[in-house]
Amino acid sequence: MQEWQTFIRRLPRDLSLDKMREIDRYLRFSFSGNSELLTEWFILSANDGYAKVNKAQIEQFLSKVGRRKYLMPIYEALLQNKTTRSMAIATFEKSKGHYHAVSRKSVEELIRETK
Repeated sequence: MQEWQTFIRRLPRDLSLDKMREIDRYLRFSFSGNSELLTEWFILSANDGYAKVNKAQIEQFLSKVGRRKYLMPIYEALLQNKTTRSMAIATFEKSKGHYHAVSRKSVEELIRETK
């Protein structure tokens, strides 16, 4: 799994949607069962605009995982992108009841800080 994480981290941050689709079609990162891998892929997705394509998978992951380790970097990437900010806030509002209090407060602070 570490090899795949390294692979994703080294991908250019300006990949086209076509390239992201192609990578995801063959490697199926958006459907991985590994939280570490999903975190890396969803951060890249937010940075490259691919979050419009794998939105359902991102929302599903954020609604079932409550660990700050995974939540914070994904929410940060989504909140910093103008096109995914509203998606991040809506997902948080739907999911925050499932988060640990510390995770919930951390994301709330992040939302305030990134306005």
